[in-house]
Amino acid sequence: MTTIELSDAPDQSTDVAITLTHEPLSGGLLKRRRQRKTVRKVAEDTIDSELGKVADHVRQAEAASKDQRA
Repeated sequence: MTTIELSDAPDQSTDVAITLTHEPLSGGLLKRRRQRKTVRKVAEDTIDSELGKVADHVRQAEAASKDQRA
């Protein structure tokens, strides 16, 4: 599960927090240890992908804000 939280920062900017949660559905300790490297790689790729989308989301939010003011 990926969660993205935006909050106002004291300096008029926006803090962005991205949380990626992975819970194994099955398998024992040995299986989870073998998968750890793969899970880490998937997590890194997911976070990189989500960060790549932040600028577009900000532009959309700014456009929506301008439309509401007009």
